[in-house]
Amino acid sequence: MGDDIIPIIHKLGGIHEVIAVGTLFPDEKWHPELHMHAVTGREGTATVGCTRAGVDVWLIGEVILLGICGIGGFRKKDPKTGIQILQFSDTASK
Repeated sequence: MGDDIIPIIHKLGGIHEVIAVGTLFPDEKWHPELHMHAVTGREGTATVGCTRAGVDVWLIGEVILLGICGIGGFRKKDPKTGIQILQFSDTASK
């Protein structure tokens, strides 16, 4: 068994209620990178996970963004996993 990370893709059928939390930081080229986990529910069942494969919204999707300035956060690709890992510079407060 190798070290490859194979994501589990789960498609939701029908309409669900959703609540999510995530971070939005620039990558090494200063392009915004979203990392978000969501909980969805319908008819007494729930699904939880990373929204890596994307989200389609039917009707209304409400988003509230709260900004924290001056913390020096950015995402840098980890060569082993290929995942953009959140890091903080030590000069953010200077």
